[in-house]
Amino acid sequence: MLVLQLMGLVSGQYSPAAGQYLVSYDPDGRGGRGSVVTTADPRKAKLFSNTAEVAALYRAVSTVLPTRVDGNPNRPLTAFVVVIAPLVGALEDVEREKRKRQPSFM
Repeated sequence: MLVLQLMGLVSGQYSPAAGQYLVSYDPDGRGGRGSVVTTADPRKAKLFSNTAEVAALYRAVSTVLPTRVDGNPNRPLTAFVVVIAPLVGALEDVEREKRKRQPSFM
């Protein structure tokens, strides 16, 4: 099983979703600008069977606002740099980060 991690916005601007895992996505949310629900816990993330399934969601075009002002298809999720990761690997990464933050008494 795979999960999708949003690493940040392509523009480099701040996003509270940066580093989070995708729970749900609606390309028609917010008037066609797209809406995401994210979590820091990969166990709560949306699970994908394969990369084709992830790619289809990532490239989904809004039906509310199908075309951007530049004439290209409006694919709101492509505003994010993403990583497709195996769920097991994502869980290991979270545990590794937790251990880094724990005080060492040695």
